Amino acid sequence: MAHVRLGPVSELALRVDAPTLLVYVFAGELEVGETRVPAGQLARLGNGNRLMLSSAEGADALLLAGTPHGEPIAHYGPFVMNHQHELDQALRDYRDGSFADGTA
Repeated sequence: MAHVRLGPVSELALRVDAPTLLVYVFAGELEVGETRVPAGQLARLGNGNRLMLSSAEGADALLLAGTPHGEPIAHYGPFVMNHQHELDQALRDYRDGSFADGTA
């Protein structure tokens, strides 16, 4: 994960090794390759080894890259586990006060 800030009339070229790449623009507007991405939008990129970003007026974005872990995901609120039964146990532990008892 990286925060990228481009000034007015600027470009950035990056080498990308991750199979999954997301660009979330949270201020301004970016050109991601040939696609315009305004603030509040997320761009999901396909396979490739180079990322080209440019901005006419400046922009801030988060770059999120990673490799899929290939495991199931169960989530509820701030809890993320692999299986529903693990999530259920974490919620029980949280509710009865044993989730963070300091003995681990």
